[in-house]
Parts: sequence; C-alpha cells; structure tokens
Amino acid sequence: MKKSLILFVIVSLFLTIVPFNVRADEDFVDITKGARNAILMDFDSGDILYNKNATSNVAIASLTKMMGLILIFEAIEQGGLKKNEVLVTSKTAKEMGGTQIWLEEGEKISVNDLIKGIVMASANELVVTIKQSHL
Repeated sequence: MKKSLILFVIVSLFLTIVPFNVRADEDFVDITKGARNAILMDFDSGDILYNKNATSNVAIASLTKMMGLILIFEAIEQGGLKKNEVLVTSKTAKEMGGTQIWLEEGEKISVNDLIKGIVMASANELVVTIKQSHL
C-alpha cells in the first residue's frame, strides 16, 4: 500500500511538472460562434491572427464607460477627485436611461461607490454624476 501511494505521488508530480503539447486542430472550438465581430491581434507585432467582420461598424456600448473610468482614475491620481468624496445625483443623471442602478435625483453617493457601480452594473447615471461634478 505504501509503495502504491509513493508511486501515485511520483506519477502525479511528473504529470503536473512535465509540459505536454496539445493539438487543437481536430477539436477546434470557435469561441466567437455567437459573436458578430471579433479580432485577435499579436500585441508585439501588430499582426492580425484572427478576425470575424473586424471592419464592420458596431455600437460602442460600455466602452464609453471604460473611457469614463480612465478619466475618473486620472482625476483621482491628479488630486482633483477623492475616492471618499460624496457627490449628488442630478436630474439629468437620473433620467439618463440605459443600464442604471436607479439613483434618485439628489441622492448622495461616494466616488468609491460610483466606481463600483460603473464597473459592476455598467450604470450610466453614475458616469454622468461624476462627469457633471468634475470631468
């Protein structure tokens, strides 16, 4: 029993340490099957390795929120905005539409919580609240 346990441990270690080459050409899985558009590019060379309708126009959706987050973090870094600062939601923000966490006009929320809502809920009114206050 002791010898079989030692053998099992040695084989297990061997299998986890030794790299194996895996061929995927026979079992290719198209991860873009449900996507209308996709592109895969080599970061270093800039070569396009794969594309699926890569040049067609598409709605930018939450990419605007990602840009908003970049501006928010830059404002925090430069000292123009503090994470613990409390902002007040405007009527414009409340009526923004799209994805929201349903803040009411005049509701107070910290910048830190606004960031969480933008990241986790993709909430439009939170980006508008920060933009109207600082950006």
